[in-house]
Amino acid sequence: MGRNGLRLILIHLLNIRIAQTSIAIPTVITFTINLDFPILYGTSMQHMYTEFSLKTAEIRVANDECGNAYGKCRSYCQDPKFCRLYCSPICCLAKAWTGTECEDQVEGYHRNSTALKISKDYWRDMDLQRYGVWAEDAIGFRQYDGTFIDVGVQRLALQTVQMFDKTGILPANIGLGRDPDNKNFVQMLYDKGHIEEEKVTMVLAPSFGMMVFGKFSEFQYRKSCSPKWDEVKACGTREWMFEAIKVSFFDYTSEHNYKIILINSGLKMPRHLLVQFINDGFLVPFETNVEWNVYSVNTTGRSALKYEFMLNSNFTLHINESSLNSGPYTTLETLSATAIDPNPDNVEWMFGSMVFREYCIHYLSSESVHITVDNGERNTTEEESIVFPDEEFYAHLSDYQAKASQVSEIDFGTLCNVTFNNSLLNSRHLSGVKSLNFDEKCLEFAERHNFCFDFNDSWPRNMLLANMRMCKMQKRFSYLETSAAKSDQDFVTIEIHGDDHQDDLIQMLNSSLHRTMHLYEVTEHSNRILSQKINELERNFHQCQISRNESLDLANYTRRQFGKCMDTRLRDRRIKMERVKELVETIYDGILDILHLD
Repeated sequence: MGRNGLRLILIHLLNIRIAQTSIAIPTVITFTINLDFPILYGTSMQHMYTEFSLKTAEIRVANDECGNAYGKCRSYCQDPKFCRLYCSPICCLAKAWTGTECEDQVEGYHRNSTALKISKDYWRDMDLQRYGVWAEDAIGFRQYDGTFIDVGVQRLALQTVQMFDKTGILPANIGLGRDPDNKNFVQMLYDKGHIEEEKVTMVLAPSFGMMVFGKFSEFQYRKSCSPKWDEVKACGTREWMFEAIKVSFFDYTSEHNYKIILINSGLKMPRHLLVQFINDGFLVPFETNVEWNVYSVNTTGRSALKYEFMLNSNFTLHINESSLNSGPYTTLETLSATAIDPNPDNVEWMFGSMVFREYCIHYLSSESVHITVDNGERNTTEEESIVFPDEEFYAHLSDYQAKASQVSEIDFGTLCNVTFNNSLLNSRHLSGVKSLNFDEKCLEFAERHNFCFDFNDSWPRNMLLANMRMCKMQKRFSYLETSAAKSDQDFVTIEIHGDDHQDDLIQMLNSSLHRTMHLYEVTEHSNRILSQKINELERNFHQCQISRNESLDLANYTRRQFGKCMDTRLRDRRIKMERVKELVETIYDGILDILHLD
């Protein structure tokens, strides 16, 4: 998902399910949403942050040699008609244009692989925004415990030119879409025997989000998905496209045959409706300085508004107004919307994230999807699940611990998660919890499984420090991106008194800045903006006496400061998301090193 919303930026967990009648060990691979997921490319296993896409099936990897046509551009390619018929699309682009686009190209794939084979077939994406060549190379990734999962040598698109705006685009993309000519990632995992069933499930509950590749355990995810699933057949052979018969949006309602396409993020609607909603005042243009087509939603004084898409007589998608938000830099009162013009497929609506916030979805092979309510009704018994009544929890904590030892570790993790994140750990309960060492048991579980609990201000200091270590890789950027969306008025300077580590912090900040800028070739304009923000950080560090012992205050302080810093840098459209994150990661690691939190 480029800059518009729900980017599937992922970290993975793996649960192994042993087959009783087979020597092979099928697996269920689970990825959590909203975190960067590194795929390893080539026999050298180059780390590249990757996003997943519902729109296409192929794997796309940005080449580090921007503009390479992988073949000579013949003289006849200078004629536009001949070029379109017989030449690489890259040969048809003006050299001046290609040079401009390559000035700020993301750091790409180094092609240091013995398995790499570059074909003579040229590649262009569906939007005619990216061009390159088809190739084959080895692909894999690592489980949380370091075990390597070999996806094998797979066909991929080696992108050498990307046109127009590229803000927030990661250097690699893995497709989950439908395409009769190309395997998607689910089919690759299935063919290699890594998953039992050829499907992927998307789950976005209020407190977490994940993608489950392979067999989906309704029991394991019973707290997120209703047990009743409705099957909806996809139409055509490409994209996740579905027939529909009725639509209601704001005060508009119409019954007619049309089609819907599920995409990662954003909202697309008929042009006449977009114009109508703007003229009627439902959508008010909202300036973000980051992306276009963002609108604030104005429903003040309006009643009887609906957001429904009837797919057939038996099933209707019901959307809450709070789920309309579709952009990473917008609030719940805004949405990102673009227009769709009349087309041969009669596609009128395209959306994704607003549905994922309401429903769990199985993508079954390339034929259909199963949809159920997200966070819907429960189908569990006392024997199947652990119940957490707030008032009785501490009175029966030892019983819950004993019961947790008899169930799976995933359920024990749920027990810890509920304990930590429902604000049950506060001052009046600490003595009872510590006497049972329940927090230490949960932290041991989390550390063993690289599991990160949500941040909770009521935690005791030892839990905060341990959780900061566990959350270091998983939660850091989600905190930053959340802070980036907040206004300047939301920032409050924290005054702390204690041991002064200002000089070490300032030196580390500046050295990290220059080292990262040199490494990622940040442009001069971006360099100036980043330098200004580091100077601002320096002034704030001098105003606050940062104490080594005040880890909670430091965490809040750095989170807000870097959130503001990231927001400013993202507004400079020439900076890539991965460069910003590399810079923040380097700075944040230095702070943790100084405070001995690693």
